[in-house]
Amino acid sequence: MKPFLISLVLLICLAAISCQGIADDEILIKDLETDPSYTFLSLTEVEWELIGYGNDGNNRLQLPIITTENCVYRLSILEKGEIEGRTCPNIFFGIYSLTDSEQGAIVIENFVVGTEALETFDPHYFDRMNRVYRYQLTSIGLKLYYKGDNFMLFTPH
Repeated sequence: MKPFLISLVLLICLAAISCQGIADDEILIKDLETDPSYTFLSLTEVEWELIGYGNDGNNRLQLPIITTENCVYRLSILEKGEIEGRTCPNIFFGIYSLTDSEQGAIVIENFVVGTEALETFDPHYFDRMNRVYRYQLTSIGLKLYYKGDNFMLFTPH
């Protein structure tokens, strides 16, 4: 009886460890593909695609709200201080400035929708973009920090 009980407890422990409680709209950051060359990419010579929203304190990435099959959030940071891209049916634009490029300090301002539809689908995207204060190029992509350790993760498209 004792070996059976020990085996049962071990089985329950293993099941609890393997079950991470991930929501349908989340992925584990540790499961993302890494590419060390991302750390050497230029901030301004790449079209970036939003993968999700994360926090340095946990290992989860919340996926953006996608309502149509071909819906993507793309971002281009242009050398002339402008930022532009797409969010599903909309185009957007704004301006940015690098306040301390060695520390990854960036300020994005006037990030707005440039189309009349105003169908943003992800209500948090524009708010978060307008609060970006820091960027970091990592082996999983571009992190744009918007509040404390909260970031948006983009990969090269």
